[in-house]
Amino acid sequence: MKDVVVIAPASIANLGLLFDIAAVAIDYAYDKVLVRMVGEGSTRVKVYAEGGVLGGEANVAYHAAINMLNDLGEAIELEIVVRKGVPVGVGLGSSGATAAATVYAINMLLGEVLSREELVKYAGLGEAVAAGEPHYDNVAASLLGGLTLVYDVDKAVIEKIEWPQSYRIVVFRPKRNILRIDRQVPKTKAMREVLPRYVPRKRVVEVTRKALLFKYYASLGEWSRAFNMLNDGWEIEASRSKLIPGYDAAKEAALRAGAKAFNIAGAGPAIFAIVEECDVENVVREVNTILSRTWSEYEVKIVNVDNVGARVV
Repeated sequence: MKDVVVIAPASIANLGLLFDIAAVAIDYAYDKVLVRMVGEGSTRVKVYAEGGVLGGEANVAYHAAINMLNDLGEAIELEIVVRKGVPVGVGLGSSGATAAATVYAINMLLGEVLSREELVKYAGLGEAVAAGEPHYDNVAASLLGGLTLVYDVDKAVIEKIEWPQSYRIVVFRPKRNILRIDRQVPKTKAMREVLPRYVPRKRVVEVTRKALLFKYYASLGEWSRAFNMLNDGWEIEASRSKLIPGYDAAKEAALRAGAKAFNIAGAGPAIFAIVEECDVENVVREVNTILSRTWSEYEVKIVNVDNVGARVV
């Protein structure tokens, strides 16, 4: 095999209190990455990009690829073409989808020498270009599909949970920049800088307890209770929600209309609701009442969870 084309789905990370630990892959959109082996004898990577993002070493695909090849000791030359499908800078794991598709494609070219779980580490190193430091939640979901929990990247301890079929995710995405942040600072970095440096011990214990309850209820298939745990976004949600106009009112309206959980998608500004299929219409109507006054232009998309993740096309 000399070339391969892979797609990887968008994702939603920072699921309330499961900050930097969990994410879910969604069929909102997909990045497509072509990786071609053009030579051997030296380790070189060239990246070309389509869809409004930079190529070369400024692209997450380059860093994901070069870290992976160096660690594996592979002296090959690659050309990578990134075709963006996941919108950039809205909180739906755009850079994570690119990184996931890239390492998955390279692994196919090398004869599947690593497991999907092992690939998460390299995809996360690639995403560090966009986030300022490695993050593994988005890339894990884009690689494995479904709902993923990242316990230990170095030992590839990552759990994939199949999403319950009766639940949908409603994504509300503004069509213009609504965040109240310095436009000169990269969005993900700016949204991490507003996070509190310290959290009281009592609060940490409370959040840990709720995280364990989420996993416990999910293991029992009691998804309504599990998703309710995600509504506690601890101080992370409180600090970020102030930068998103209408967020608090939209969350209140969504939960009142029957949503099981509501939170900020990644670093925002997109927001999302987890809803049983029978309540989707009510939730969309109530949240629209709020956002139509505060966001003006935005998209509402009802999505399914992608339980497959990255794959060859």
